[in-house]
Amino acid sequence: MSEENQAMHLRMLEARIENMMKQREMLANRIAEIDATSAGIEEAAKAKGDVLFHIGGEAFMHARPSNEGKVIVMIGAEVALEKSADEARKILEDRKSEANNILGQIQKEIESSTKELEGLAAGMDHGHEH
Repeated sequence: MSEENQAMHLRMLEARIENMMKQREMLANRIAEIDATSAGIEEAAKAKGDVLFHIGGEAFMHARPSNEGKVIVMIGAEVALEKSADEARKILEDRKSEANNILGQIQKEIESSTKELEGLAAGMDHGHEH
């Protein structure tokens, strides 16, 4: 491989690693959001009176669940269904498991691409020594 092709391949690998790291961060945030949602469902299910309801950003309001034990869950394609708290937590747990699997795949790809990048960079460094 010519030095120019190696340099282009090196830049492509760097961009790919950076992209995968962004994906990894987005998935980690999604997992944290799922955990917070599950905890919120659990707290609301146990509540005997008002609960703090997150209305966005850093704002909350007091609310009293009117349909105790029921949660509206997005199931995809802008469709939401009413589910029991247990069913909702199960859906979220499945999503978390899927996200963790993807996260593991991305981490392996990052490691593989990083090794390839290091090998390519080392090869280019050795080429400059002659």
